[in-house]
Amino acid sequence: MSSSYVSSEKSGQTERRAYLDNLRSFVIFIAVVHHVFYYWANIEAPYTALFVHPDYVVGKTDFALVFQYAVYPWFMALMFVIAGISAVFSLEKRGKKAFVKNRLHKLLVPSTLGVLAIGWISGAILRKNAMADVSQIPALVVFFIDVLSGTGALWFCQILFFFCAVLALFYPLVQKIQQKVWNWVDKAAESPVFLLLMAFVFAGFWLCSKILNVPVVTVYRFGIYGFCFACGYFVFSRQKVIDVLAKFWLPLLALCIAFFFVYFAKYRNGFYAKPAVMVQLLYNVYAFSGVLAALAIGCKFFNRQTAFNLFCKKYSFGVYVFHCSFLVIAIWFMLQHNLPLLACYCLGFVFSLGASLLFTMAVSKVPFVRFVLLGIKKGKVNE
Repeated sequence: MSSSYVSSEKSGQTERRAYLDNLRSFVIFIAVVHHVFYYWANIEAPYTALFVHPDYVVGKTDFALVFQYAVYPWFMALMFVIAGISAVFSLEKRGKKAFVKNRLHKLLVPSTLGVLAIGWISGAILRKNAMADVSQIPALVVFFIDVLSGTGALWFCQILFFFCAVLALFYPLVQKIQQKVWNWVDKAAESPVFLLLMAFVFAGFWLCSKILNVPVVTVYRFGIYGFCFACGYFVFSRQKVIDVLAKFWLPLLALCIAFFFVYFAKYRNGFYAKPAVMVQLLYNVYAFSGVLAALAIGCKFFNRQTAFNLFCKKYSFGVYVFHCSFLVIAIWFMLQHNLPLLACYCLGFVFSLGASLLFTMAVSKVPFVRFVLLGIKKGKVNE
């Protein structure tokens, strides 16, 4: 999750792309809100039950339910597209060896050593909430259960590192074909063939949603997320493609909203993250339209750098890494009191966002700790 605000001469991309960093920060903010709702709002209890609040009515349409349905299909797919775009610039800026080293530090270290260091704490809370008695289970096994449960949102870092490693492994082959692909994509973006290109990309998007999905742990969707990463690298890294999307941002947004209402009407009585739902055509039409609309709006309106943007860019990754842990801790304390559901939403959001931000700012100043928890060995917090 390194910076995308760089220029690239070799690929013909001369503009700086502040909108990618801004979109990434925005998606991380969405992730925090989503998890606040998700942990309390048990859409299909006990299937999604993490913490059961007595005020929550299963199946009731409220803002928490609508928000989860609205963002879940597309916001992490967008993150992998952005990661694929960023990989183009990072490889050209750093070279393959430094690229792998950077991704190893920024992605694999926090999602392994970081979870072992502190993630198990929130994992233990989740385990105690879900498992009545572990007295017959060896302590070491219980610890690893806590570690796995405490991974939280860091599944994204684990999958992304795998994709980056595969890209680096096959980079000599990729280098041989990428310029030809980019040239074709650029030409397509300047003609009506662009519609055919988008149709082809969507077909791959939908088909890949059906493959390489890990059972039970449904967030590990290697097929569709791998396709998103590849499309980011080969298709959406081309500024001409993004410029076309930005030109039609309003129709794309209108289509996205229309697809959402149809999708929500069809699936609102189920659970949006069920494997059987996530492979459906309508689900993927909405997800793909969400990705396109976000890229279009980001480029059109948020391709600028401000002090606030730079602040978000600097600390947003740390917020992503830590927010689930602090949210679980906050919920554990709130369970001890009979607070209204709305208060739980508000307090959970404020504490998870605020505590993760402050914790990131603090640990980023401690060399060894910042490496273990954030993968920062030296230099800037987000480089």
